[in-house]
Amino acid sequence: MILAAAALAVASTCTPGAADRAWIDGAMAAWRLELRRVPALKRPPKVTVILFDARCRLESRTALQTNGKAAWSATRHGGQVLLADGTRIPAKVTSFAGEGKAGGTTFVMALPSVWAAGKIPAGQLGLDKLTKAVLLHEASHVSQTILVRRVGKLASEKGLPEDFNDDSVQDRFEKEPAFAASVEKETGLLFAAAAAGDDATARDLARQALASMQARRLRWFVGRDERLREAEDLFLSMEGAGQYVGYSWLIDPEGGQTPRAEAMAGFGKRSRWWSQKQGLALVLAVERLGLPGWQTQLWQSPRLIGSQLLQAALAR
Repeated sequence: MILAAAALAVASTCTPGAADRAWIDGAMAAWRLELRRVPALKRPPKVTVILFDARCRLESRTALQTNGKAAWSATRHGGQVLLADGTRIPAKVTSFAGEGKAGGTTFVMALPSVWAAGKIPAGQLGLDKLTKAVLLHEASHVSQTILVRRVGKLASEKGLPEDFNDDSVQDRFEKEPAFAASVEKETGLLFAAAAAGDDATARDLARQALASMQARRLRWFVGRDERLREAEDLFLSMEGAGQYVGYSWLIDPEGGQTPRAEAMAGFGKRSRWWSQKQGLALVLAVERLGLPGWQTQLWQSPRLIGSQLLQAALAR
């Protein structure tokens, strides 16, 4: 059965609830708005989108590419959601994007009703806004093909484990008090730099953050852990870009219409994961410092990644 995004309410043995149907339309509109707002964010040439609630699995190969109404197929999943590569996952709260085995990219996300059933706290933002920001974060990764492939290449060249991901640095060092304290300090300095009222203060705070990052890496990324240097920068670019898109939509007058402080507390600083929080702080600081072409570096031609972007911005 093929359904138009705005017509998911047609008679069906497997149709999401009205709230989820409205959310799909709103989320796709949010994606199209961010494509206009962030020029370097491009539609992927090929991506399979899979959304699901407690009963239904929806699939579209046009949802993130079209300006009009996307075509969706709807089927029952029986508690196990079929992915594009033939594997299945439980119909529980999740959101992720990745390279498909058969080529192209897959984007998978549980609909808000699943999040509500899972009692995921949404805070002041509310579940509708939070889940749309999460979708935008993950959808932005589909435009980062080069960075995604660099992660795979690094893992292969450095012998990183198969489950290596954006949280692996944190998993390795979270219980090292000095390392964790340095990450928290750097992140705070970067957020402060991004919010600074004058250029001199912004640059001074950003310099302090960069010096702390460099000192931390010299101390801890040694021996077998030296291979984590590039990995940390890759994931700062990837996760920072994703958080930036979600946060930008939240504060957009035509998007989430959320006050900056509320969007930052409810989304920007909400995550417990270092790569997301420090990544956003770094991207916002680079934007504040006015590095030319910084968006292109994040989504299209990532010659500079992570802290290299900050270093380039300060070198101007």
